[in-house]
Amino acid sequence: ILGQEKDIRQTWIEKYEVEQRRHTDTMNEQMKLKHQLKEHMMEINRLKIDLEDARYSYKREGEKFKAEKKQTAQYLVDIENLEREKCGLKSINDSIDKKYKMKIDELENVHTDQVDDLTIT
Repeated sequence: ILGQEKDIRQTWIEKYEVEQRRHTDTMNEQMKLKHQLKEHMMEINRLKIDLEDARYSYKREGEKFKAEKKQTAQYLVDIENLEREKCGLKSINDSIDKKYKMKIDELENVHTDQVDDLTIT
């Protein structure tokens, strides 16, 4: 009977040791998984921050683009206005040049007529 009890006791001790090793292994695995979970959560938080920074940069660049687009449109309007003004001033200048040339031609004709009158008399 003592031998059987000793064998039963030894079997229970072995089962207990096996259970303890399994429990220890499970606890170690759980600790590793918790550590990995924390690392992944930190990575997710870092990525959230990066995403928020990217969104802010995108929004800021979009606003900057809109402002530059508006400024470019204003420049185009200004260029068109200056082109119209240039054409108007060129027209005025051409008109003045024509009047000036006509006046010079008239004065030359008057001068030529006076010289002719002097030579005839």
